[in-house]
Amino acid sequence: MFKDSTDPKSFLESFLTESRKKRIAEVAAERTRWVLPVLEGIYDQGNTNAVLRTCDGLGILSVEVIETSQNFKVANRISQGASGWLEVQKRSSTRECFESLRSRGYRIAVSSLEEPSDDLEGLDLSQPLALVFGNEKQGCSREAHALADCRFKIPMVGMSQSYNISVAAALALYSTLRKARDQIPPEKLKLHAEDLHALELRYCLKSIPFADKLNFPPQPSKHSTPFA
Repeated sequence: MFKDSTDPKSFLESFLTESRKKRIAEVAAERTRWVLPVLEGIYDQGNTNAVLRTCDGLGILSVEVIETSQNFKVANRISQGASGWLEVQKRSSTRECFESLRSRGYRIAVSSLEEPSDDLEGLDLSQPLALVFGNEKQGCSREAHALADCRFKIPMVGMSQSYNISVAAALALYSTLRKARDQIPPEKLKLHAEDLHALELRYCLKSIPFADKLNFPPQPSKHSTPFA
């Protein structure tokens, strides 16, 4: 345990190497919630976990998983532990998910092969954007189409009609996040100072094998939404 006068972050960092502390600071500083993927009823959990690994690599912090067919479980063999560095929120329905996203200021775009659909590069990023990806057979549900603000498509020039879900998510998230980083001021794109501090504490805890014996619970952020 640490004394009340001891800074919790400094206390936790005393168990870490300098290189680990530097890595945590670098990764946390690049995290964003401005672009947020939503996975609706994905059958293949391997695909879901592959998306989580992509999100971690791109610096995307939050992911929403709508469990319409089966309970979601993390497969560390595929995600390589990426889920532990993300905020993964499970939802029981598409409506519940979308209502929560809108209450936090998100615009919602569903991936679709239907017309009219906006080109991926044309999506509006002036406000936070949630990209919804559907399951491997039917794509996004009719409910998702009806409740979303817009549709988007990933251009294809081959004979196949669509990409694998994990590939589609990787392409869309990379393209959208790159555009966001070009257009959105860093102070809006990145986490608030208080959220960043809480995230660094969580990453420190995750990096300490015996953290459960320290009796140090992570401090929740006071922000109900990451956006001003």
